[in-house]
Amino acid sequence: MNKVGFNIEKMRFYAAADTEHLRTFAKSLHTWELLLKIYSLGGDPNFGITHYIDSLKTLKASRLTVRHFINERLAAGSLVEVPSTKKSRKTLNLSPKLREEFEEYLKFSQGTSKATDASGSVMSIRPISTTHNVTSITTRNDRVAT
Repeated sequence: MNKVGFNIEKMRFYAAADTEHLRTFAKSLHTWELLLKIYSLGGDPNFGITHYIDSLKTLKASRLTVRHFINERLAAGSLVEVPSTKKSRKTLNLSPKLREEFEEYLKFSQGTSKATDASGSVMSIRPISTTHNVTSITTRNDRVAT
């Protein structure tokens, strides 16, 4: 078993679980992919809800289920509606809070930020070698997980 890779993934899981908005997107692959799509498009006014749903490659739920999820996220304040090129089209963007959580998660995944694990220990990921893609995982007590 690759313990380093396993521990990194576990830490990323905890980093997402401790957020207010991001964790609802982490519940399934298609909602995570939806988050990635909306983030990457950044409120492009040429895209609407149908475009987002049609572009999902991991979709294992009905289109209606995804529409309900989007409406729930709009109501919860995770997503915001932005002006579109058509009046009938809903263009989406991440709310400032979700954007902040997601970008912090991305920084953590790249080793430039810290998170806590389930026990509350502060964790960080930092590259040891860029040539061989070796990574160390350090907790607050400077223990290295291997």
